[in-house]
Amino acid sequence: STHLGYTTTVLSQRLDQAVIALVLSAQDLGLYLVALAAGGVAALVGGTMELVAFPKFAAAPDAVARAAVVGRYVRATVALSALTAMVLVPLLPWLIEMLFGPAFAAAAGPARIFALAAAPIGAKVILCAGLRGAGRPLEAARVEVGVLMALAAALAALLPVLGIAGAAWAILFAQAIGAGIAASRARHGLGLAWSDVLTPFAEDRRR
Repeated sequence: STHLGYTTTVLSQRLDQAVIALVLSAQDLGLYLVALAAGGVAALVGGTMELVAFPKFAAAPDAVARAAVVGRYVRATVALSALTAMVLVPLLPWLIEMLFGPAFAAAAGPARIFALAAAPIGAKVILCAGLRGAGRPLEAARVEVGVLMALAAALAALLPVLGIAGAAWAILFAQAIGAGIAASRARHGLGLAWSDVLTPFAEDRRR
């Protein structure tokens, strides 16, 4: 089940690029990859937090303690991802032109969409790590399958109409769906209430 989750994650990370390569031009693919590289910086928060958080999830003494730790890290990850996106979004046109040149200026719009996707990506990553830490890797794998299915449907609907911006919106949509599925799985598998995921606690501000 762990292998299934990893394989599905890799597929969802490459499906958009494969479809663009088949359907659109090489120039569009180049712009898309630049947008993904620039806007995807905000999504690094989730992966970094997962490395810190997973050992704590696995070492929690009981289900109640694990749910509290998972909730705390989800809230922190979403907040930091949103803050990173807020800082990054207005700077992206300038950063892209500086790093890649004015020929890639059209990548700024999709890059901003990728930056906005950082919050749901971070929430999904931490919730799936919590499920794996609780010995439920199959639940995490099911989340990634849901993301892949949502991404395929969104790409089919949006890519022909909006081009690479449609692919970026498809990523945002699929990851938001994935975060919702992961929260639902965590609610049943970890005893993590929606309020534990969405509501900031006074302790969060202190930390």
